[in-house]
Amino acid sequence: MLTAKNWRDADAAGMEGPSRTIVTFAGGLVLQPPNRRKSGSVVPPAPPIEDDADDVGSLSAVQVDATGRGARAIALIRERWWPRARRAFSVISIAAVLAGSVVGGRAAHRWMTRTPRFGARDIDVVGLHHSQRADVLAASGIGENTNVLGLDTARAERRIERLPWVERAHVTRRLPGTVHIEIEERSAVAIVSASGLYLASADGLLFKRVQTGDPDDLTTITGISRADFDTDPDAAREYVRDALALLADVGASSLASRVHIDEIHREATGELSIVLAESGTYVWLGRGPYRAKLSRLSAILAELDRQRLQPAEIHLESDRHAERATVRIPLPDEADETQTSPPVARATTPSPGVAAPAASTRASRARGSSAH
Repeated sequence: MLTAKNWRDADAAGMEGPSRTIVTFAGGLVLQPPNRRKSGSVVPPAPPIEDDADDVGSLSAVQVDATGRGARAIALIRERWWPRARRAFSVISIAAVLAGSVVGGRAAHRWMTRTPRFGARDIDVVGLHHSQRADVLAASGIGENTNVLGLDTARAERRIERLPWVERAHVTRRLPGTVHIEIEERSAVAIVSASGLYLASADGLLFKRVQTGDPDDLTTITGISRADFDTDPDAAREYVRDALALLADVGASSLASRVHIDEIHREATGELSIVLAESGTYVWLGRGPYRAKLSRLSAILAELDRQRLQPAEIHLESDRHAERATVRIPLPDEADETQTSPPVARATTPSPGVAAPAASTRASRARGSSAH
């Protein structure tokens, strides 16, 4: 039901001044502008406002409908879009944190791997027998200014293993400034004469040219040329291993305490011969296996010692009689000539039909030294 109220008494018709009318209805409040009148004028009465129930109901329905749509829109935003927004915000936050961590981590890593605070002040090198400490440090690139955290240990190991005597290297580090280098060196078991003298390891590898201070009392292997290593290095290395296998058989036989092998010579056919160090006796062994032949050689040498005879040549293999051995004893004149001859002539000429003996080790080394 609509009503009208005046802020001032409507019966004071003669009063001048503003007056406002507040109209209230079921849908809300409306402020009407003030009625101004001139002095002496009469304010006409406001027209009656009829109560229209249909208009009031329509207005209320529109407001209710608008309120419902807003509520549904808000609920839809909260239900669908707000979780997505939260997830997106979380992803962005995590990405920002990770980016900051990466940048900060790189800066920290750069500082830690370059600061002299972690410099290598203590460098331990163990396992050296032939290699020099200075050579190991120079090859590794490790010095007092090397940062321990920035040190590439695998690269340092590879560089150290390029040294001829070094077979394996192991580099470790301890904070704040200690580096430990452990060296495992090769063992030289023979000298190979191939356009020069080279030290050979047990696996047939020629790892170093012989220099002053290197072992020089090892058995020399001859008959393998430099061309063999250039043409087929695997086959040449196998030739060296065959000679080393014979040397191992000698060491495992009864000859080990009796003789020392000065030289092992390999023929082009693959047959082997040896030169004894003490007497210079040339021994033809032929093809393997050699253990049975070495046992026969030990018995022959024992019998010759008993008879006080010094053989010049011993042939343990015959094309017709493999079980027989041929021994050549030099005549007294030949023995005197042999004793007064230089070391090159220590091995005498073999019997007809037998391959020439290998030169003595001292002669081979002299030739190898001239090839340097």
